[in-house]
Amino acid sequence: PGINWTAPLFTTDDCSGIERYTIGIESCNFGDVYSSEIPFYLNVDEDSELELIGMSYSRITNKTSFYAFNLDGSNVSGFPKKFDERLFCLSQGKFRDENEILCIKLESADVYSIVLINKDFNLHKIGEINLSKYSSRASLYGLNYGEFRGNKYYVWTIRDHGNYKNHWIFMNENGTIYRDNSRSLLYNKEFYSIGNFNGDNYVLLGNGYKGDAYFGNLDGNEIMFSHSNYMENAIISDIDNDNLNELITSDRSGKLYVRDLNGSIENEQGEFF
Repeated sequence: PGINWTAPLFTTDDCSGIERYTIGIESCNFGDVYSSEIPFYLNVDEDSELELIGMSYSRITNKTSFYAFNLDGSNVSGFPKKFDERLFCLSQGKFRDENEILCIKLESADVYSIVLINKDFNLHKIGEINLSKYSSRASLYGLNYGEFRGNKYYVWTIRDHGNYKNHWIFMNENGTIYRDNSRSLLYNKEFYSIGNFNGDNYVLLGNGYKGDAYFGNLDGNEIMFSHSNYMENAIISDIDNDNLNELITSDRSGKLYVRDLNGSIENEQGEFF
């Protein structure tokens, strides 16, 4: 609030979603430049404050550009920085013991890799995945990062459109695939959240035919929670301060579900509102 931007940030349009990026930027006719949908924050200069980072990709120049702004809206010296890479940056967090931006790089039509960008804007490639291994009609639907059984993994979510199946694939921090799990699912989400169920982390897999929402862990074990309709949102948090997480979901019927996750996990728990 109150910030007067002294230069354009980056163009946003209907090409900014990962679902369009997956099918190829050339097939998007809404503009020649697209951007990440969220800003990032890194300390990229000599002061002690974080700077606002935005990115854009131009299919005219085939370059990805990163812009940096001070919190008063002024430009940071040395920016924009341009790379001959096709990147889609998703989030930021602490990777390799420092704050970095997590990006997906399109290596070829079916091959994607993970790229981490630090405050010095060094690009570090982690590993890659080939969608054609899973289906001739596969799309990348999500990438997440979290701790499972004491180790940290990148979790890819890949959609097999031909067989209505989702794969959730665990990749080590060194870029090797640790485990590939899958299940048949009708509906999908754009964001596949990770949450803790009784000390074991699970990732949201998607929705089934009758509003059944599935979560899966590192071993491929699944938990299903029923809804009267397609599940729209899922939040895992301790909302009653009992040191135990609850699962809060809503569906297309407008119902809100709160489930207590203490004790043994079953298909149905808690109160329905």
